[in-house]
Amino acid sequence: MFTRILSIASRTLRMDASKVFRQGSWVISETMVTAISSFLVMVVMANILPKDVYGTYKYILALGAMLTTFSLTGLPTALTRAIAQGSDRSFVQGCVLGLRWSVGITVGATACALYYHFNNNDVMALGLLFAGIALPVIKNFQLYESYLSGTLHFKQKTIIAGLQQLFFGVLLASVAYFSGSVLVLVGTFFFSQALVYSVTFVYVLTTYRPRTNATPETFEYSKHLSAMSILSEVANQIDEVLTFHFLGAAQLATYTVALNLPKRLKGIFYNFSNIILPYLSTKDVRTIRKTVPHKVFLLFCLLSSVTLVYILSAPYIFTYLFPQYTEAVIYSQVGALTILFTSTMPFRQALLAHAQKRSLYISQISIPLCKILLTLILLPRYGIWGVVTALLLTRLYNSILYSILFMRMRL
Repeated sequence: MFTRILSIASRTLRMDASKVFRQGSWVISETMVTAISSFLVMVVMANILPKDVYGTYKYILALGAMLTTFSLTGLPTALTRAIAQGSDRSFVQGCVLGLRWSVGITVGATACALYYHFNNNDVMALGLLFAGIALPVIKNFQLYESYLSGTLHFKQKTIIAGLQQLFFGVLLASVAYFSGSVLVLVGTFFFSQALVYSVTFVYVLTTYRPRTNATPETFEYSKHLSAMSILSEVANQIDEVLTFHFLGAAQLATYTVALNLPKRLKGIFYNFSNIILPYLSTKDVRTIRKTVPHKVFLLFCLLSSVTLVYILSAPYIFTYLFPQYTEAVIYSQVGALTILFTSTMPFRQALLAHAQKRSLYISQISIPLCKILLTLILLPRYGIWGVVTALLLTRLYNSILYSILFMRMRL
């Protein structure tokens, strides 16, 4: 029976469904574990911490994530592509190169910390110093994930990620319950990740002993991707940073809780790129043009059902799990519409897999610029509704643009 289902799926999707299921089941498992762990931590924090404390904690994390702009953010994608093509030791070279290029994170964090110190906000200053110390380690030692994805070791990657998320979740929930201090929470978040990812990097290196180095082209490509993603890294956090700036910590907490579940659901499907990128890297452009649009349509149908179920379920979820945030229900329901636009993700992965640099530059500059401008215009005037509207309009533009760029891929 199950074999027949896979056979039908192979004909419908026009690809080897049994292979995708073997690999995809592990990717889904990893994403589910991460999403559930993060969600449970948020439930604990949202119910234990005051809104202003939780909002301040999220603001420091958002600023820290924005500081990664001053590093080679394109390394993971470039390395996954190179490793899938046989350069399995490139993640070690990438880590060394990435650490050198991460000095900007520490410099930027120190500058921001000094600003807050001179404005008598030592909690924010120390939190940013923690980020400046830990983030270079976190971002570069986490490159072992590129090796496991590129070599299709999805089972091992899932088991490792599951154990990590269990540890992080229990640790953060315990700190929130017993301490409730913003500074302790931020320090725990950053330094626990730095330690765990360093140990895991050494484990992967000594277990698999990769031997083939990458070509210089891989690292040149990573620099192109990093340059393209400068605005993206800023745009990914701009909504939270500006919400804190214009509306305050409590409103940021409300916005974060409202959008958390839609983002998690979106991430479950978006992380299929861990399978799609290596797969598309081995196919020619002609084949991709024929097969990918059909998959996008099927994915859109699936996501439409998921979105509808979430919109109907949201009032009950917030009533029982987030009683302090019942005003966030309507924001969450409207924000859930962004899940639909994840269906065009395979178009972006096709551009990445075949290094369509011109198209990638167009998308990586115009999409985040669209979000930044819309947020700056709408948030001060309409508050949280302005942020949610900016997010929806950006995702719509994202889908339209990637569809056009995909159809114009060079052979």
